Amino acid sequence: MIENAQPLPGAGAFARAGATTGEARLSWAEPAGLVSLSFVNAGLKMVTLGIYQFWGKTEVRKRIWTAVRINGEPLEYTGTGKELFMGFLFVFGAVLIPLLLLSLVLSIAFGPLGSAVGQAIFFIVYLYLFGVGVYRAQRYRLTRTRWRGIRGSLVGSPWRYGWTSLWTSMLVPFTLGWIYPWRATRLQKLTVENMRFGDRPFGFEENSGPLYGRFIALWLGGLASIVGGGAGLGLIAAGNMIQKTAKEAAHLSPKGVLLTFALMFVLYLFAIVASSWYRAGQFNHFAASTSFEGTKLKGTMSGRGLLWLTISNFLIVIFSFGLLAPIAQARAARYFVENLQFDGPVPFDTIAQATADGTTQGEGLAQAFDFDAF
Repeated sequence: MIENAQPLPGAGAFARAGATTGEARLSWAEPAGLVSLSFVNAGLKMVTLGIYQFWGKTEVRKRIWTAVRINGEPLEYTGTGKELFMGFLFVFGAVLIPLLLLSLVLSIAFGPLGSAVGQAIFFIVYLYLFGVGVYRAQRYRLTRTRWRGIRGSLVGSPWRYGWTSLWTSMLVPFTLGWIYPWRATRLQKLTVENMRFGDRPFGFEENSGPLYGRFIALWLGGLASIVGGGAGLGLIAAGNMIQKTAKEAAHLSPKGVLLTFALMFVLYLFAIVASSWYRAGQFNHFAASTSFEGTKLKGTMSGRGLLWLTISNFLIVIFSFGLLAPIAQARAARYFVENLQFDGPVPFDTIAQATADGTTQGEGLAQAFDFDAF
């Protein structure tokens, strides 16, 4: 529970932009200067041997957050590069180095067996901390997000989220992946039901059933691609060995190499298409399952649109050697905003500010494991 909620100063400002009528409209205003900022960030990151990346990421977030509008009013990002940097240093020194040292000691003391045990421990702890890091990263970003002075927050335990993420991920291979829609829905519920805007909570209706229709097609398509890919590679290898000695057969001909790469490209393209179709459906389902003050969200994402975003952003990042990554991030944020709306009114004028947040460090685990989207 959030205690000591105080009315937002200047609450009369909510009379603007349809606040008194409960209007809730998400929109996007293209941020200016991202290209020049990309070059500045890259230059300063190079000069500081990578240290400036934390401050550079903060500047990019500020531009992207400001581009997101609710009833025409921008979001505000209040995080700092210092918070991200200190969080990274803490996790690197208190978590990653001790884990690596433990693995090294076990390897030296017990030989191959100790090395195997150390690697197993490292892998399990990594999976657990991965989940913890995801939750803490979301908590940090929400607590550093404001709209008209009202702050977001994420309550609940990151350790519980990490445990759920760990044991459900370990069941993925044993269920041949069929637990995935249920797992994703369970983790989404743990996150959304602990989200707050001011003193008001979000709601989430947990139901993974509608996702399995798309997942069946995705799973069968993936199985077909694996079987077809294996058969294709086998035929290529068999054709390459015809009329060759055993020594010569160990090397693929140029034609065989070309066919192998072509097959891999086709399978990879198929995987992107199928994944985009599934992820778009999951986004829309999760949006429809989320509510705030009795009003549900509505997602309009399409597999085709998400596929184009994925491919085009990939090309932008690759051909700019990562330099224009902020442009790709802004394009992704814009696509999400343009395909998400409130499906009804929201009484913003009744929302009060929550108590001060105690988070003092940034996403250390997210930085250390390098999985944070922004």
